Amino acid sequence: MTCPFRLLVDTREQRPYLFSDKYYLQHGLEGIDKKALVVGDYTIEDIRHQVAIERKQLGEYLICLGTDRRRFEAEVVRATELGIMLFCIIEGTNNWSNDKEVQQATGSRLTLASIHGT
Repeated sequence: MTCPFRLLVDTREQRPYLFSDKYYLQHGLEGIDKKALVVGDYTIEDIRHQVAIERKQLGEYLICLGTDRRRFEAEVVRATELGIMLFCIIEGTNNWSNDKEVQQATGSRLTLASIHGT
């Protein structure tokens, strides 16, 4: 048995995840609304002040660890100050085995240790 819920998607989310009709029926999703969220890209209407999800493509996430780190950290701090648990979902795969491969793929000075340590 599932509990009906409404999903909120941030108005700034450029390519929102597309949920199938089958998903709606099987998981109790009543609908999706676009709304300006304080933090994150997605949340559930009834718990929007408690939980948020930040969705990142792998390359976008790596930028957040490097050149855009201050902005990303500010969002994490904002969520913490508001008492919102912020989950980050990273989409993508990599097969990097050393720092040189990471740096070539990202055009940065990131290392495997810095990525895993974050």
